[in-house]
Amino acid sequence: AAEAGLPALGYNTPLRAINQVLWQHMTQAGVTAFRPASLRHFELDQAGVRIHLDAAGHPVLHAQLLVAADGARSAVREQLGQSAQTRDYGQSAIVTAVRPQYPHDGVAYERFLPGGPLAILPKPDDDHGHACSLVWTVATNELPEWMGLDDAEFLTRAADRFGERLGRLLALGQRHSYPLHRVVSEALTAPRTVFIGNAAQSLHPVAAQGFNLGLRDVAALAEVLREAADAGHAALLSDYVARRRQDRQRVSDFTDLLVRLFSNTVPGLRQLRHLGLLALELDTPARQAILQQNLGLATALPETTSRP
Repeated sequence: AAEAGLPALGYNTPLRAINQVLWQHMTQAGVTAFRPASLRHFELDQAGVRIHLDAAGHPVLHAQLLVAADGARSAVREQLGQSAQTRDYGQSAIVTAVRPQYPHDGVAYERFLPGGPLAILPKPDDDHGHACSLVWTVATNELPEWMGLDDAEFLTRAADRFGERLGRLLALGQRHSYPLHRVVSEALTAPRTVFIGNAAQSLHPVAAQGFNLGLRDVAALAEVLREAADAGHAALLSDYVARRRQDRQRVSDFTDLLVRLFSNTVPGLRQLRHLGLLALELDTPARQAILQQNLGLATALPETTSRP
């Protein structure tokens, strides 16, 4: 962080806190929210898009532009018949909360294991002291075994693989699991439609870059639309695609490379991985490149993301 002139390399923020702030800003801006709601279908015409919601009263909305931010299994993409590149990594993430013996001091850890990375991420302190999120990537065919362990055995195995930096792992929250795939939409736009966030690209969590990439999608789209008379005009959507192309390609390829590099069991590659990680501890061009990449500074940032 000091090398980059920053107070921290990143922040691990509870999603509920982000949602609370977003909701406050939406309310202040007079945004009408329909919830719970899901998309029934939509129709396109020359003037805009008509959106039918499955919500109380079955409202029908009309807009110049439909922003599809509806996740990796985008219903908008499916209705349009657009394809996506999908890679099944054969891995699943087990996510839970743990309470380590020693304070985390705001430090996030990631350990690369043969089955996938094990990350322990700091959470805000609560009434019981310090807590962390645990994200453990395991082979999907071994998932039933890990999910079936009792809490004590799960904590023992997790601590054994993580090491002693935080002492013993003393408590465990509810475990959830998620299959890990790389889903990259073939196109970022369609007539009167734009894809952002996980609907545009859903990445493996190994480099913790997916959420940041989605925020830059939002910022770039906001810049493109700031002075737009017609938010769904084809020229504006082409401008958005051009702004996001390099950042999107670089981050998605970098994340995919990390997954395949550290999951590969080719003889001799393990030692090369060790040497590569050692090189990142030295002041080398590789270290600076990885630092800039993970800070999102490898490509030009949208103006709204660079403001203090």
